[in-house]
Parts: sequence; C-alpha cells; structure tokens
Amino acid sequence: MAASTGAREGTRKPASAATANAVSPVAFVAAVVALPVVVLAVVLALVGVPIIWAVALALVAGGAGAVYLLSSSDKAATGALVLRPATEASHPRLFNMVDGLCDSHGFRHPNLFVIEDDARNSLVFGRRADATSLAITSGYLDALSRMGLEGLLARELARANSPGMPAATVAVSVGRVLPGAVCRALVRRVLGAQRLQIDDFDAVGYTRYPPGLAEALATQAQGNVVVRGAAPRSAHLWVTSPIASVPDAADLGELASLDIRVDALREL
Repeated sequence: MAASTGAREGTRKPASAATANAVSPVAFVAAVVALPVVVLAVVLALVGVPIIWAVALALVAGGAGAVYLLSSSDKAATGALVLRPATEASHPRLFNMVDGLCDSHGFRHPNLFVIEDDARNSLVFGRRADATSLAITSGYLDALSRMGLEGLLARELARANSPGMPAATVAVSVGRVLPGAVCRALVRRVLGAQRLQIDDFDAVGYTRYPPGLAEALATQAQGNVVVRGAAPRSAHLWVTSPIASVPDAADLGELASLDIRVDALREL
C-alpha cells in the first residue's frame, strides 16, 4: 500500500528524465549513413560516373539504407522473441497497474506484451515516441509482488516516455551494420553514461518509494535473466542484459550488476 500511495504523490518529473538526450532517430540514422554515402559517391566518380549521377545514386542508396534501418528497428530490438499481447482480460494485474501509473504521472500508455519465458527480465522499445512497447517475461511477472511490480513498471514507463527511446531502439538496427566499437560509442552518445542506474533513480523519482524497485531488481537477481531469442545488441533496452554474454556493441562498459543497483537504491 505504501508503494501505491507513493506513486500517486510522486508526480514531479525527475531531472534526469527531463533532460535525457533527445536525439532524433532520423538524424541518428542520417549521421550513420552519411560516410558510406560520401564514399560511394567518390567511388562512382572515380570509375567514370558523372559527378551529378554519382551523388544522386549515392543519395538514393543512402536513403534506401536509412529507411530500412528505421523501419526494421522494432523488429531488430525484439530479435526472435515471441511477444503475446497483454490485455485487461488476460493480465488484469499488469494492465490495471500500468493504467494507474499512466493516469498518475501522465505517461503515454505503451503496447503491453508478455514473453513466455521463465527468465526474469523486461524490455522497452519503440522507434516512435507515440508507439512504444513494454514486454515482460512471464517468469518475472509471476515472481514479483505488487510492490515490486509497481516499482518495475514505474521504471519501464519512465523509459518508454524518455526522449531518447526512439534513437535507442534504432541503435539496435544500426548496430547490425557497424563495428562493435563504433556502435558502442553511438549507444553511449544516445543514452549517456550510467544509463541503467539513472533509469533506476528516475523511477524512484516518480514513486518516491525506492524499496519497490529495489525489491524488483533483487527478485530478478535471484533468478535467471537470460531470455531465449533476445536480440544480441539490445542489452541497453532491457532492465539488465538478457543474454549470457553481453556483446561488445551492446556493452556500455558500465552495466552495473543487479546487486550494486539494489544496494544503491537501498541507500536512498
């Protein structure tokens, strides 16, 4: 009950959420394809294609590549996951709690999904700010108490409504065509440093009840977090890495352990 009361009182927007990096996904992709476009135009010109045609062909190719990266980003973020829509009839506790938090804090209501997996993890993604999605594994949903679920959902809804979420989602698609070190640098540029811990603190800024999220993360730490079919480069979109070994491109170098994050929350 304390957690629910705190959620209704905590209506202020955390400073870090309000000032999150709002990189446009279109600008992000344009920056990524700019160099290949220039290189292609130069190569075409060197092999004898008139400069005007070389530039035009390179721009068309770059535009097609950008459209593909943008349009495929949600699918890239979900990988081989099987997402089952969560409705008020199928998952009333989840649906009603999300409704309550959205009403309390003005969050946009995301598309809700359940991933049938015993692992304990949760994913937020969306290349458009008005069409984000929240997916939680059935194992995590079943393991969480009401207080823990409220803390987790506040965190995930804050992320879903973050200005940086569209570009963070597109980063997964971009990561499939870039070297790991370059992709890691781009993800850091979009999300900023220590993003996982900052997301934790943002959630507490809404609920005003750190024990709720601390319990959610502790529950996660007590089980398996590896989700079958998770996209290899999507670790930054999950509560914690969903794969056994975080690939270089997804590893921000700052993925603090769940135990460290729980301890930080308990010190608040």
